[in-house]
Amino acid sequence: MNRYILILVLSLVPLLWMCNSKGPENDTRIEVNNLSIEPDNLSLYEGETFQLTVIVSPSDATDVNVLWECDNPSVAIVDKTGKIGALKTGGAIVSAKVGSVVAKCTVSVKKTVPNGAEDIGLSVYWGKSNLGASKPEEYGNYYSWGEITTKDVYLDYSYKWFKDGDRNKILKYCPSDKTKYWGGDGSPDNKVVLEKEDDAATVLLGDRWRLPTKEEFLELIATKELKKEYGWTWESRNGHYGWSVKYLINGNTVFFPAGGHLGKKYSETIGSYGLYWSSSVDLTYPDAAGLFTFRSVDFYWGENTMREHGLTIRPVSDIF
Repeated sequence: MNRYILILVLSLVPLLWMCNSKGPENDTRIEVNNLSIEPDNLSLYEGETFQLTVIVSPSDATDVNVLWECDNPSVAIVDKTGKIGALKTGGAIVSAKVGSVVAKCTVSVKKTVPNGAEDIGLSVYWGKSNLGASKPEEYGNYYSWGEITTKDVYLDYSYKWFKDGDRNKILKYCPSDKTKYWGGDGSPDNKVVLEKEDDAATVLLGDRWRLPTKEEFLELIATKELKKEYGWTWESRNGHYGWSVKYLINGNTVFFPAGGHLGKKYSETIGSYGLYWSSSVDLTYPDAAGLFTFRSVDFYWGENTMREHGLTIRPVSDIF
């Protein structure tokens, strides 16, 4: 009899365990309800890598299987850990996904900074030195606008693009509505920005370099008001005064010496004024061109300095 009772009790144990254990309501899985990527905006140079971090909410979520992907794998790639590899210039969106929850990071890939340039957080890389200079404080060479060689005389009769030295007979770079200034055949050529063959920076340094545009100089000038990102200082380097522009985010600095200009009264400006050619002709008076100019108390964009004058050049290099 006791044996039958023991068998009955033992047979009931599994049943009692099943009755006391809980079913699906005891499932301890915690779903992911939010994702974020740090950083969510990223800028890299070609060839660089960067490890992204994904933040999961709630922090105690279970079954966190993150799937990474990039919408433009020709620009950037991402591995299963969130490590990005920058391949070539352009933009891409990197996504992290857990179930139906998605987070995104915007990635921009820039060209590597060429030797002789600085990244100061603007739309182009700025050269460290003037064209023809070996150090940032040196004035470098002087060029007439649209010419690629230096010379002894910087006056109208020696200028390449004035026919017979007449500034009212322009041979190249004349807006279509300025017929009275045109000295070539037919109608004015309506060219208002330097072409590669007339850009001294491109010819002498290579295709990655050129003269800055008006817009790029205005962008540089505007940084004076961005006190938390840029510092402008008038200072002397080895006896040459000029403006030092420091990008506070990465510490890079570009120095613009006050090299003045060469012309009829050049001696009055060297050391006290900075005059730097842009690639833009003056649309009102096409015998002149636009420039960045400064002295110790101010700096600004100037529309019309005579094209035949000898000015300094600070090359720039494109980022994209």
